[in-house]
Amino acid sequence: MEQSNEIPTSESHLLGTDMGFTTRDVLRDAALRYPDREAYVHGVRRLTYAQLESASRGAGSLLMELGVKVGDVVAILLPSSIDYAIWYLACLRIGAIASGVNRRLGDSEQRSVIARTEPRASVVMEAHDAPTGLECGHLITSEEFESAYLRPIADEPVVNKSTIACIVWTSGTTGEPKGAVYDHARLEAISRNIGDLTANADRRLVSLPFAHVGYMTRIWDELSHGTTLVMTGEPWSPAETLRLIRDESITVGTGVPTQWELVLAHPDLAITDCSHLRLCGIGGSAVSPDLIRRMRLSLSCPVMNRYTSTE
Repeated sequence: MEQSNEIPTSESHLLGTDMGFTTRDVLRDAALRYPDREAYVHGVRRLTYAQLESASRGAGSLLMELGVKVGDVVAILLPSSIDYAIWYLACLRIGAIASGVNRRLGDSEQRSVIARTEPRASVVMEAHDAPTGLECGHLITSEEFESAYLRPIADEPVVNKSTIACIVWTSGTTGEPKGAVYDHARLEAISRNIGDLTANADRRLVSLPFAHVGYMTRIWDELSHGTTLVMTGEPWSPAETLRLIRDESITVGTGVPTQWELVLAHPDLAITDCSHLRLCGIGGSAVSPDLIRRMRLSLSCPVMNRYTSTE
């Protein structure tokens, strides 16, 4: 029998609803309320909310020492990872503008983003990851990450809701990538309107690149609900997705139509416990009604079709 598509909800205790709050304050509150709860899971690496608060403060301290001030751009040229999350939050803490550069963009698109934003600093895995011949500001490589995360606490500058938080870039399929600018107030507004896609203490499976709008603009929402983000890793595979749904007690699965088709066709689905799933999200391209129906039946949960384009 076909499953109902009524989406179960749970009582929400949102953080950061006071007018003076910024993303920095929401993270602080999350670390106080859920210090030992996992914020991120990526392979064998796990980071709690208390550790995320501490590491992002240390990274922010290094950025300030390098001369990064409120309103300066910091380019994040990292693969989707726990380190990406730490440096993104480090920028938001000190009022810097995080410009996430999708590593899947072509060389010309990446160079266009860097040239137009003139970053004061760029965070990379290796020095050669920075576009050559362009001013990328201070290069912070992965060799410096661990020591940065352990830096002493420094006084952080005044940041308010109108402070620009991030620039999210389009794919460049219709020309040069276009930047959509979000301040802290817009990040909060997105959280207020996210609806049933988020519930308190969700464990959400994430496969989108972190430079994508689906991650960059939802950081307030994730922190305010104490969400655990479980990353599928690269290369993506349906077998690993099903293993994570089972072993990590995933409550919200997300993906694009092609990924869900592969999951439904994989033989491991028949032996995977999906009982923790309360909802699956799908989007990114056209979705057939037939796929939605098959997902409901096979995964035994409601399915939400959602679009969040930057263009």
